[in-house]
Amino acid sequence: TNDDPDDPTDVITEGFEGETLPNGWEIESTNSQYTWSLEGSIEYSSGLVIPPHEGEKHMYLPWDVNLQDEWLISPEFNMY
Repeated sequence: TNDDPDDPTDVITEGFEGETLPNGWEIESTNSQYTWSLEGSIEYSSGLVIPPHEGEKHMYLPWDVNLQDEWLISPEFNMY
């Protein structure tokens, strides 16, 4: 979230805690089977578990050997 995109002291953060993408966020996908998704902890068959940095969910993009040009686009904000 960012209350004022013109305030350089306003830090950009997003928790991705809802059931859908937050307002202003977009996904551009070329590979519908391996694209961005909202997930909780990711557990691999090796036993490796990757939890969200904070909260219950995070955005996850699995790797695919085939064509993959996936974009997670944030809302516009100014950088100073």
